[in-house]
Amino acid sequence: MKRKIQFVVGAILMVALLWYLFRETDWAEVWAHLSGANKFWLAVSAAFVFSGFFLRALRWHFIVRSTKKVNYWLLYDATQIGFLANFTLPARAGEAIRALVLSRGAGIPFTKCVAFVALDRVTDLFGLMFVLTVTMLFFKPPESLDFPSWLPVPSGSESSFTPEAIQTAALSVVAVGPLIAIALLAIYLRPNWVLALSDAILGIVSKRFAETVHGWIEHFADGLHVFRSPVDMASSIFFSIGVWVTGALSIWAGLNAFSIEAPWYAGGFVLISLSIVIALPSTPGFVGPFHLGVMLGLVFVTSGITEDSAKAMAIYAHLVNLIPLCLTGIHSLRRQHVGLLQLEEEAEHLEEEAEAEAEAAPK
Repeated sequence: MKRKIQFVVGAILMVALLWYLFRETDWAEVWAHLSGANKFWLAVSAAFVFSGFFLRALRWHFIVRSTKKVNYWLLYDATQIGFLANFTLPARAGEAIRALVLSRGAGIPFTKCVAFVALDRVTDLFGLMFVLTVTMLFFKPPESLDFPSWLPVPSGSESSFTPEAIQTAALSVVAVGPLIAIALLAIYLRPNWVLALSDAILGIVSKRFAETVHGWIEHFADGLHVFRSPVDMASSIFFSIGVWVTGALSIWAGLNAFSIEAPWYAGGFVLISLSIVIALPSTPGFVGPFHLGVMLGLVFVTSGITEDSAKAMAIYAHLVNLIPLCLTGIHSLRRQHVGLLQLEEEAEHLEEEAEAEAEAAPK
């Protein structure tokens, strides 16, 4: 019932956002941009999307193999089915479904597979931090940024996006990003040192808070030690960077296809903008938020982009991700001889069982 309510709320949000973004669209002009796009660069963009699918499964391989050697194509199918579920089902159901497909195919306990999915998301942060840092190091804010009327930006907010404010935010990200990556590595390599440092610093503020953070770090360190060796962790991080770089390159190729003049790092900036927007509670298929994320990113990195061109690029960017994902996800479902709704029901049941066992366990 909870997921049904989330789906209905998401659908209402999707309709409202689509109406706002496309309410005064000249569809003839948008179609002219779409039909006139350079076919070579469209193919390059799609190729980068497909390559990202394979890199995600390779990244996960270095996590899962700590418990059992699993066939690559099972990891690939589980990943694609999980992402298909995230695009089509409410409440990010794909995370549990991805774990379930792996559990069914490899005979690994479901709770263990859930931990594998969670750790894969942690290594995903390293790829995000890499693209974020490189992009922000070279990011040059425009001299003035006037948000167009077709973006849902509150009236009077333009003044908060001065070039100086944007540059300060960019430099802050560059400074904080590597620190987060270093902290994650330190927790993996020297957890006792990190715990001692955390206890000493936070204990000055609040002993109870220090104990809470101590527990978080211990739990996180236990998860990271799924890796059999630093080499496995480094390999997972390497492929995570590859996933994010191919995502940025896909957008960059799309910009070339639509002859949108933008700096070389524009793909990375648009990808970051997109990731922030769709990370929030979203709509079915990310329809609406996906388009908003792309258009918002384009405004920051292109000089005077037209409304029709931005909308065409946003529509294309969504479709070039959605269509290959649906096709490969459906193929993976057929190969695993299972249905998506069946997996959703089974995963929800297993999640409820795991929560009940955790509540019943002695404290």
